[in-house]
Amino acid sequence: MLDISKKFYGENLKFARLYRGLSMEELGTEIGKSKQIISQYESMQDSQQPLFSTVAEISEKLKFPIEFFYTARNIVTDEMNTYFRALLSSNKKDKIVQTKKATVIIEIYKFLENYIEFPKLNIPKIDSNDIADGNYKIITQTIRNYWGLGDKPISNIINVLEMNGFILSSINTNTMDIDAFTHYVKINGKEYFCIVVGNEKKSFARRQFNTAHELAHVILHNTNIDMDTLSREEFREMEREADKFAAELLLPEKSFLKDLIYPTNLKFYEELKKKWKVSILAMLMRAADLEVITRNQLQYLIKQYYAKGYRNSEPLDDTIKIQEPTLIRLATNMLLDNNKFTPNQFLNNLHNNGIWLEREEIERVIGLEPGKLKNNEDEEIGKIIKIDFKK
Repeated sequence: MLDISKKFYGENLKFARLYRGLSMEELGTEIGKSKQIISQYESMQDSQQPLFSTVAEISEKLKFPIEFFYTARNIVTDEMNTYFRALLSSNKKDKIVQTKKATVIIEIYKFLENYIEFPKLNIPKIDSNDIADGNYKIITQTIRNYWGLGDKPISNIINVLEMNGFILSSINTNTMDIDAFTHYVKINGKEYFCIVVGNEKKSFARRQFNTAHELAHVILHNTNIDMDTLSREEFREMEREADKFAAELLLPEKSFLKDLIYPTNLKFYEELKKKWKVSILAMLMRAADLEVITRNQLQYLIKQYYAKGYRNSEPLDDTIKIQEPTLIRLATNMLLDNNKFTPNQFLNNLHNNGIWLEREEIERVIGLEPGKLKNNEDEEIGKIIKIDFKK
């Protein structure tokens, strides 16, 4: 039974509003309140506690259970930084929504750590001089050696990162502007890096490169950078550095050069794609960087590339299975399938840790099979309460 005499938590309202991508003004319009009133609710200025009927309306609009707004979050998450592999024109609101989703993913991972021993975060120390000088060949070779990758193709970089303590997730970002991003938080002083890849663009090679690109931000760039203060040129330079790193990591010079037998034959790159798990375009750019082909040859090959319609869909994109993050899904399934928790108990424990998303959304953000958390009871834990105030 919900005790409506309990304190209303304005910070929970702010989290839910941002999660749904609404401004204070937009939420106010939805429920017939001013922007100023919503601001007061969120900051609890003048002890402005909304009426229960108002909270019920907010719950309905934001699709968060009423209980969420009256429950203190017993997990303190400090959102440190987020790197987006996104267009400069990307909507700031879209980015905020994605960071909130990533925060939830990390908090679920944190909860699962109570029962599952995940791999510890295992990032090699890189010489700061190499980073400053842009010695990506040395940097990526250090990483390959540290993680025991040798000089062979990396067939599944998502799995490599999960085994080294990174949190990986694939979600619908609901925009074509955001390919991937990295969200960095601290919980009780412990660092977590969550790399999220979007589901909108269906290409295993693109996902492979995007993930390597996100790793570059973790390795190369200061976690304290305020991304919102960067100029357009500074942002582009960070993206160029991350692309250079990703190409060096996925296509190491010595072994990739051995395979460039017919570097001016576009069809030949289709065969290389099967082995190296990297897009044709990325390999063309890498061949030019290694000076195996001239800039004029690169331009000619890229013209062929566009003429064949490869920009939107390359050969093999629809035949080679896309890599999916597995660690959080497997951990959750293990707890449920071995009767550590019933779905009800699992959701209740998430609620106790301040995670109050609807069942279906929790399934989506951690990649569970739809219905995995469905309860057998008629009433589902966390279901939004609907009250008829006309009675």
